[in-house]
Amino acid sequence: MHSAAESFRHPLAALHGTAPAATPLPDAAEGLSVAGEGVVLSSVRQREGQLEVRVVAQSPHPAAVRLALPGLRAAVRCDLLGRPVEQGEPSAVSGGAVTVPLRPWEIATFRLRR
Repeated sequence: MHSAAESFRHPLAALHGTAPAATPLPDAAEGLSVAGEGVVLSSVRQREGQLEVRVVAQSPHPAAVRLALPGLRAAVRCDLLGRPVEQGEPSAVSGGAVTVPLRPWEIATFRLRR
């Protein structure tokens, strides 16, 4: 399976921008933060006005992932197609962050709403 996944990997393509050289850069801003021992961010995408985040617990032991996003109001666990699961109750959000337990080797998808 790993060799099949590697066949879809592409090198980074860096391109020149189209703005005039004197254009100022935007102010720095805080974005999504993902933290957890043995937890890896797999994908991020916009979906129906929300941020969909997929993480993988790469450990034979239970883990916890902390998802933080400025203005975060709700985090709902979804299936691999992005549909809320039956227990799709929003996880408790505090201070723009949520911590969610993961089973060993679990792939978990969340919809984050601001």
